[in-house]
Amino acid sequence: MEKHHKGFLIILFINIVVTALLQILYNQYVGESINIVLFQFVMIPLILVILNTLVIWKSKLTFYHYAMATFCGLVSSIIVYALTLFMYYKPAELPPGEIVLGADLVLIMFVAILQFIIVIALSFISLLISKFIFQQKHMLMSIRKKAHSNI
Repeated sequence: MEKHHKGFLIILFINIVVTALLQILYNQYVGESINIVLFQFVMIPLILVILNTLVIWKSKLTFYHYAMATFCGLVSSIIVYALTLFMYYKPAELPPGEIVLGADLVLIMFVAILQFIIVIALSFISLLISKFIFQQKHMLMSIRKKAHSNI
């Protein structure tokens, strides 16, 4: 299997497992101690960007493939999270204001889309920074080679 296909699958797996696991752990253990907005829109995207950046550097994925893997991973994590939520937490009656069990799924999808936008924006910024750093390093190396060749 080609190296970028492995990177695509690794990023897809990381996004599915890490996002779904973090959501479940938040609902189970953390709950009220961490602000939900901080958790959903800061902590999860930062964790994903850090993990995904490590994979991108090793696999040399294009940004397009990275964005596709991230989108598919986050959408799949919604399915995994919703299925585990409905399988293990069956309320006896509907919460007030809900017509159908799982009406919060729309909210979960909205949060996942916002997470995707945040992750892609942070990833693009980190991509630009890494390109700038590597370009500067390459320029310094070429200047050193020219200086050594002149001596």
